[in-house]
Amino acid sequence: MTGSQSPESWNDAVLRTQHHPHFMQSLAWAQFKTGSGWEPSGQHLTNAAGDEVLAVQEFTRPAFGLGNLIHAPRVSGMTPDKVKVLTEHAKKLRGGKNLAYKIETYQQSDPELIAAYKSNGWIEAYPSQYQWSVTVDLTPDEDTMFANFGPKARNHLRFAMKADIEVNRVPFEEKNIVQLLELVGGTKDRSGAFFRSEDYLRKAWGTFDEAGQARLYMAHHEGTLIAAAVVFTFGKKAWYKDGGSIRTQKRLPAPHLMQWTIMRDLKAEGFEAYDLGNVPDPENITAGAMEGLWHFKTGFNSTVDTYMPAFEYPLNSKQKLWNKYETKFLGLYSRLRKDYWY
Repeated sequence: MTGSQSPESWNDAVLRTQHHPHFMQSLAWAQFKTGSGWEPSGQHLTNAAGDEVLAVQEFTRPAFGLGNLIHAPRVSGMTPDKVKVLTEHAKKLRGGKNLAYKIETYQQSDPELIAAYKSNGWIEAYPSQYQWSVTVDLTPDEDTMFANFGPKARNHLRFAMKADIEVNRVPFEEKNIVQLLELVGGTKDRSGAFFRSEDYLRKAWGTFDEAGQARLYMAHHEGTLIAAAVVFTFGKKAWYKDGGSIRTQKRLPAPHLMQWTIMRDLKAEGFEAYDLGNVPDPENITAGAMEGLWHFKTGFNSTVDTYMPAFEYPLNSKQKLWNKYETKFLGLYSRLRKDYWY
């Protein structure tokens, strides 16, 4: 956000100019990233006629001595015309210490849009965000939503409903946060999935909770916490952000019931879509430790979202070096700092 705009004016501009904008374009994400090494800046881009066409939030960080990387994460509502406007904006950032302008477009992969980026001088780049996910449409009635789930998911839900599992939305109080972190840690150890540090998670949850854009759900069975989930919201869309569960002797499908409860609550409040987050490449679901996530999430929707590739606009001659060796730079940073650069 730039100048003296209010939080409402920035968020309203994003909601007005982007379609189903991602929470990474909200003011809450800018507040969360402040002090992390990334400097946020909200830009109002206009066309030649002076009409506002895109409010885009950028984050700038020095990139390993090569110059500043300007990163616009999870931008939506892009069209070929908006690519031209963004390109003119990026051109103005050439020179000085700027390395490249990276955009990650939060839209289904589109050959026409890909061609628009390339024809305007953008180069495909390494994506910092997940490339595949599952999104549940919350606009049908509940019976239709349930019927649209896969047969295994429906069976798990019927079983869970009879298993005396209690799912509740709870406040972000310290005792609940501690329990959530324990579940996250256990899930990380069991699955090998990547999670950010405790400090990172606490700050993210706290920032979005204060902004009214976070909710915490917990599932108990016979008084024992067996699953929990954090959901972020922005506009009419919600995202499964973090969570964890424990394996029980009875193999209780608490996560299924918890996600169904979340979907019903979101629907009742007027949300239109729920992004369940990262799944593996549909062409290689057995790679790594994410096959279980694939089967769990695609049980709610068998159609997988494939997002646009990331693109960079070169701002100095070192962009070629960055584009070629970025993953090596990031790998070295992660090994030395035990953290993720983005």
